[in-house]
Amino acid sequence: MNKYLNTIQKFSRQDKTASLITKGLEDVVRASLYKNYSRTNLVEKFSIDGDYDEKNSKILKSMLGFCAEKTGSRVPKNSTDIAMCFSNQMFETIFNSIVVETLSNVMVKAQPAQMLAMADIKNVGVGESETYEIESKALPVMQRASYNNNVILMDTFSKQSMTIVPKPWGGAVTIDYLQMLNNDFDFGREIARIAMAMLVAQYKLIAGIIFDTATISGTPFYNATWTPANYVKLAQYLKTFNGDPSVVAYGTMSAFSALSMLATSSFGNNVQDKVINDGYIGRIYGVDSVLIDQATNYTEALTSDNIDSQLIVPDDKLVLLSNAGGKPVKLVRENYVRVIHSDQTQGSQARLQYSFFNSFDAGLATQAYYGIQNVTA
Repeated sequence: MNKYLNTIQKFSRQDKTASLITKGLEDVVRASLYKNYSRTNLVEKFSIDGDYDEKNSKILKSMLGFCAEKTGSRVPKNSTDIAMCFSNQMFETIFNSIVVETLSNVMVKAQPAQMLAMADIKNVGVGESETYEIESKALPVMQRASYNNNVILMDTFSKQSMTIVPKPWGGAVTIDYLQMLNNDFDFGREIARIAMAMLVAQYKLIAGIIFDTATISGTPFYNATWTPANYVKLAQYLKTFNGDPSVVAYGTMSAFSALSMLATSSFGNNVQDKVINDGYIGRIYGVDSVLIDQATNYTEALTSDNIDSQLIVPDDKLVLLSNAGGKPVKLVRENYVRVIHSDQTQGSQARLQYSFFNSFDAGLATQAYYGIQNVTA
């Protein structure tokens, strides 16, 4: 039977040793994120002083020693000791308080460039939401006045409110606590996997919203097929109606490669050679091309039939954005991570299963226009 695991929130603020351990573990987790997941561009560059493995081992031993001291347990030296420690509910509570606080700190500080290209990120407290006020871009209608006739003036000012309420997302992991005594156990990576899963879920949510053609289908800001005239016109629309001269296209390498081949099909060898050498054209008909790296959530074993469905960002679309009005998507997430512990008697005796939860949600909240271009002829 599942039970909520009690944690001591922000306890490191009152305990200097706990604060040092939490900070050290946070550094290890952020370093592990960059070490193992830098190719996703969802994590920031981060390195630690000294050897990673050595610091990872010291932090884990410090955690075990600190939890044992606070609960009057014997510092674990062998498998029997550590089994007895994790049978102590207070030991496990303090241990997971460090993990939860570390995860919360890592998630609050995570401002991935990939997400920020398409969305603004707002961290809020537990149970809080964020409301965005969206004003109309329309100008007041100027009407001819008359001294002799009554004139009805039309009110063209409007404002809409949109509230984004974070919703819980969760995922479970299992940890064999007997491995914690081994010097080759990468505890930092175990926590980094949880943080990475949360970031990937947020990235998938953002990409799913902004690349959804149904949202803007039927408007002049969506091109189902590509022609040079339509692409230039789309950029001009965005510049004109947003009142901003900067329009940038975002997409994957595959999307820009497909568009580059379409755009240079009637040009000479020199231009086509650039596509062959670089994979894409960095500026197409006056619009800069900015690559968004592809990502996956690794939800199932990959096969030739499902591999494309595991990609988060569409490879057949580009999104055109301007700097006006902020990013179209707003991601709102809580600044706290919860944990639920499943009874270890349901599985292996030496393995602990934890479900980690973080609440977040995203939505379209902007007064700026954006466009979507399919990369099909």
